Amino acid sequence: MKLIDKLAWINIVDGRLLVARSHGQRAFYVPGGKREQGEGDADALAREVREELAVRIVKNGIRHVLTHEAEAHGKPGTTVRLTCYGAEHEGNIVPSSEIEEITWVTAEDDGLLSEGARGVVEDLAAQGLVRRESPEPRAILFDLDDTLVQTRVVKWKHHQEVARRFYGIDLTEDALSEAWGMPFDAMIARLYQDSAPVDQMRADNQSIAADYLKTEIGGAVRTVTTLLDRGVEVGVVTSTNTEFAVADLERLGFPTHRLLGIQGADRSSFHKPDGRVFSDLLSLLSGKGIGASETVYVGDSLADRTAALAAGLDYIGIESDLPRDAAPEGHRPQVLPSVADVATAFGEH
Repeated sequence: MKLIDKLAWINIVDGRLLVARSHGQRAFYVPGGKREQGEGDADALAREVREELAVRIVKNGIRHVLTHEAEAHGKPGTTVRLTCYGAEHEGNIVPSSEIEEITWVTAEDDGLLSEGARGVVEDLAAQGLVRRESPEPRAILFDLDDTLVQTRVVKWKHHQEVARRFYGIDLTEDALSEAWGMPFDAMIARLYQDSAPVDQMRADNQSIAADYLKTEIGGAVRTVTTLLDRGVEVGVVTSTNTEFAVADLERLGFPTHRLLGIQGADRSSFHKPDGRVFSDLLSLLSGKGIGASETVYVGDSLADRTAALAAGLDYIGIESDLPRDAAPEGHRPQVLPSVADVATAFGEH
């Protein structure tokens, strides 16, 4: 019988294993690959993980976890041997090269997996390292703009007026689209072409903000209140500045005093699509005994989705009218028409 000898990276967050799916394939596998001639296991695994997921594993902490053999996926008569190593990593996990999608699995997700990955997950579950079943969600974090509040249309007009009135700049929709979703201060610096110090650009922006107010997305306040009444922890992670987010939420009647936290771009050194943007609120949740596998992020953009999955969270997408943020066809996280549907979906998650 032919043997394929491969290495695999074991990355477990809160009892769930990171797996990846290549373009054109349906099954998920454990990230890794084959050694090249002359490579040791640590160097080969580091290269494969960097190519597939754009992160650097810490080679001096690499440790053997298990070795598993199974029939190679889609190759009858061929065995694949997976030598599996655990290692810490540096950077933000992002599908790269041939990888189209990542997700996090427990033993009950075996229907998603290749034969080899299924066996690895089962072995990890037998060791108590991976959960047998996915836990019930206990926390939900929301994006703000175009998830809880209508933002893009009115704020694009706002930015265009600021750029025209204060700096003589004719902002195109292409320019707005390229900058949209960046941290607020970085976004206005790009849109207004660094025409003044950032404090002045922010002040100019806010001087006419009352003429361009965000509005509630229908059912958003009700959704947040319903989740809180069920005992779910609720927070907000947004790319706008915290004081603006709090002001909008309070003006629109959201129960901000009941929220776990409201984190704007000014409260974190990391920003979406970097999954480390959730670190502070995940730390607060950990203090309440709630882990990443029990936490869902709700957003409307690919940056939201990428950050959530990189952090080991589940994700619920809200349909976006920006082509760049259209949900990837066939990807696992569900997409809902509106935030008003989240409370129902959360109960079924």
